[in-house]
Amino acid sequence: MNNYSGLRGLHLVLGGALMVAAGIAQAQYVWVNEKGVRQISDKAPPASVPVKNILRAPGGVPLEAPPAKAQPGADPQFPAAGSVVGPALDKDGKPKSAAELAADAARANMTPDQARLADREADYKKRKLEAAEKEAKDKAERLQKENRKASCDSAKQYKATLDSNQAVTTVGPNGEAVYMEEAQRKKLGDQAQRVLNECKKG
Repeated sequence: MNNYSGLRGLHLVLGGALMVAAGIAQAQYVWVNEKGVRQISDKAPPASVPVKNILRAPGGVPLEAPPAKAQPGADPQFPAAGSVVGPALDKDGKPKSAAELAADAARANMTPDQARLADREADYKKRKLEAAEKEAKDKAERLQKENRKASCDSAKQYKATLDSNQAVTTVGPNGEAVYMEEAQRKKLGDQAQRVLNECKKG
């Protein structure tokens, strides 16, 4: 009787083990959840479960998806057509001009090589424009200095004439020569002196 009971118990244990094994065999997915507990189900694991945690799946454990092949325009420096073109501010934080915004829009439809060529051309044009602006600025400064020197030389000569004892004439209302009075002579001399004082500052 005891032998029968022992055999019966063994059969029950083996039967239970076989049922568990059959359940596992029927399960299509086996994975480890975020707590490290193994999960068994005939349904796919949640999308949040990383591929490395999936121990079993129909057709084998799926491999991680290979990195996407770079497509034209995938380079963040060269955005694809239809994507949002760069910011409306330049690298110095200043608003871009209409020409710069138009260049950004055109750049979005270029390949990386085309964009690099366009950058070189734009840089050449920019340096050429800057050189022309500098030349114009230098020319204006030279002209200003020449005019200032001429004004200072004229004021110096005029002041010397007014300070001398020689008679100075002006043109009267009827076009006749009129000798300059002392008060007017002093007034014009003071004006010439103020001009000379400004010349000394510059």
